[in-house]
Amino acid sequence: MRANTFLYFVSFWLLALYNSVSAFDCNADSFGKVLPANATVTNATAVQAGGSYGDLSGGDQDFPALATALPSLCAVQIKISSSGNTFSFGLFLPDKWNNRLIGTGNTGFGGGINWPSMGHLVNYGMVAFSTDTGHNSNPNDPSWALNNNIGLTDWGYLAMHESVLQAKQVITAYYQSKINHSYYMGCSGAGRQGLKELQEFPDDFDGYAVGHPPWLLTHLHPWVAYVGNVNLPNNTDAHISPDLLSNLTDVVTSICDPQDGVTDAIVMSPWTCNFNSSQLLCQNSTQEVCLTEAQLPMFDKIWGNWVDDNNNLISPSLMIGADLSGLSGDSPPSTFGTGFIEDYIMNQTNWNWSTISPATVQLADSINPGSSNADQFDLSPFQATGGKIIHYHGLADPLIPPAFSIYYYEHVQKTMSANNATGLEDWYRLFLIPGMHHCSGSDGAPFYIAGGGQIVGGGNYSVPGFMDPQHDVVLAVINWVENGTAPDSIIATKWHNNSLSGGLQKQMPLCPYPQQAHYVGTGSIDEPQNWQCANGTAMNVPTITIGKEGSIPVTPSPTMGARPTPGGAVSLTPAMGWFATGLLSTMGFLLIQ
Repeated sequence: MRANTFLYFVSFWLLALYNSVSAFDCNADSFGKVLPANATVTNATAVQAGGSYGDLSGGDQDFPALATALPSLCAVQIKISSSGNTFSFGLFLPDKWNNRLIGTGNTGFGGGINWPSMGHLVNYGMVAFSTDTGHNSNPNDPSWALNNNIGLTDWGYLAMHESVLQAKQVITAYYQSKINHSYYMGCSGAGRQGLKELQEFPDDFDGYAVGHPPWLLTHLHPWVAYVGNVNLPNNTDAHISPDLLSNLTDVVTSICDPQDGVTDAIVMSPWTCNFNSSQLLCQNSTQEVCLTEAQLPMFDKIWGNWVDDNNNLISPSLMIGADLSGLSGDSPPSTFGTGFIEDYIMNQTNWNWSTISPATVQLADSINPGSSNADQFDLSPFQATGGKIIHYHGLADPLIPPAFSIYYYEHVQKTMSANNATGLEDWYRLFLIPGMHHCSGSDGAPFYIAGGGQIVGGGNYSVPGFMDPQHDVVLAVINWVENGTAPDSIIATKWHNNSLSGGLQKQMPLCPYPQQAHYVGTGSIDEPQNWQCANGTAMNVPTITIGKEGSIPVTPSPTMGARPTPGGAVSLTPAMGWFATGLLSTMGFLLIQ
């Protein structure tokens, strides 16, 4: 296996044929000559091999950390003024370039350039890209969105797209060479940005590796507010404390774990587990990790799906195996729920969170702040480009219910089948990762695939020791796009203590949904060759009713300004200068990328 990994790694670089010639020096004046009038260079810095780059001054609250162990490169940050707002994007332009671009995104409500993730991605020899989406905030701070519809639109989708267009021009000008392939990789909020990009602008990237995408924000965030509200007040007999819910996680997991045939603290398909909450009832007065008769209905309510009075699904809940403490409730509930409603929907900082109801979700659907929901199921335009999608989600995610990803995939399948499209597996595959938390981490399950937010430290990138499409989701999507080799499985890796120094602990294949990894019955359960992908049971997620945008009048409150027209908000004609008079005559094709 390691020999095959080495051969693939060598061939990946040899076939990429590095282009290491730049048209101009890494400084602000040189970049400024190839930018349109509404764009300025904030910074351009040459970074030596092994160096670091980032913003620790507070100007990047979403990613206040350095990208480290960089190859020699040019780091550039460019600001664009557009439609009453400004947004910036950053590029890592490696001295040795393989004519590929890879973008990544942001987290939660945050705004900032994702230099740390770009630092991992640039080591693949690709130009790495990220946008700040037009604001500077940490992932938990939605206050910037209050009465800021233009800013919301930039955050929702527009800043990413316009930044991509301008970034491609800068790249082709800098290297005097075209971009052969463009990719996108991101998880959580960055996963939503990826889905939105391929839905709205199918030509922007050729291949996507998107994880845990909160594609239906107008249901997810209100669900968080609902769950945080329903388990209150905390001084009643029905209330379940965070500590008890956390301890119950292990109890529920122990009930379901053996049902997949292997007792390894991993629940392979939570929706097939034969579990009833009555199994958690206290059997005697000395038992501590259990539920009382008064608490049982509360557990069913917060752990179950959120439905309206007619039993229609509003939002699925967490799956067995996820840390249940997030369902405990608080006063006030998490700003991940209430802040979204206050600042994105109501434009009222004094909104009474105890009034959360299905009507709140209907209003949120109608407003769809910033057109941020990535809820298009007809992906025919993207399919027509020949693009590929690898979509993944950890089944023990305690923040974004995995059923959202299953629902999205299945509804794309239904929509495309109704349109007589070819098989979805030819260009879009969903991989569920048993036991993985939100984007990264686990309590023992293999989860590492070099996806968004997954870091092993020490300046490493990809999957150390296993740098090939079988183990690395970035290389898997590249292999699919460029060589036509679809991933029939991706091997997830787990090191002891989540550290390379701890040594390899376990590997297991991840399978395209609805397939599931099954133990063959012989050999170590920690070795991937002793598992195989075979038929699994699909999850039946009830239909979610998504209200039509603009279906509910919103006057006098909240007040929503006019949205800028998608596309064309930024002039992409370079300023005339030495670049226009020198390179334009001989390499005009570069401006079309």
